[in-house]
Amino acid sequence: MGADQIGEDDLHRRVAAARKRALGRLTDEERQRVGGFLGKDASGRTLPFTALRTAYERMLFALGAVNAPLSPNELVYLLLARWDSNTDAWSVRRRLALAVQQDEAHSVQGGRYLIASAGIGHLDAVERAWMRQAARDAVRQQRRSPDRRQAASQDAQPRTPESRPRPRVGSRDRSAPARSHAGPLQNRRRKRA
Repeated sequence: MGADQIGEDDLHRRVAAARKRALGRLTDEERQRVGGFLGKDASGRTLPFTALRTAYERMLFALGAVNAPLSPNELVYLLLARWDSNTDAWSVRRRLALAVQQDEAHSVQGGRYLIASAGIGHLDAVERAWMRQAARDAVRQQRRSPDRRQAASQDAQPRTPESRPRPRVGSRDRSAPARSHAGPLQNRRRKRA
């Protein structure tokens, strides 16, 4: 078992413990509501949760996926139980306050929050950026021809002294001074001298 596996197991244990604590903080009514949201995804997005870079975006994504008013404790539990996103109620409350301030979420009845149209727009922009990046990556992958992949695999193999490329002799006039990175004005002065 490698060090990566040990770290991953530890992370799963910590998330499981946080999930258990978050479930304990829910009222009976919240537990019933959250149970119905665990498998629900009303967003219809192609954007995977793992592509989200910030905790704020993950919180907006969860609000959009459920598309129902959620309390901070319900949101914490959903993030932990459904997406294994380790967070706490204090951080979620802080992010919700920021989302309300930026008109990306609305505070509704009983201390619950609902994603606003600006929040949906924010997620749409993140999704478009992710799709553009995925398209660029696909084009980059297609450009790699089999010949280039073969050359890359040969480069990865250890080279013997006979197979190493030899430097070209006489490829540069050694009598001329080497170019400096000083800038064009100083290079012109050097040429005049």
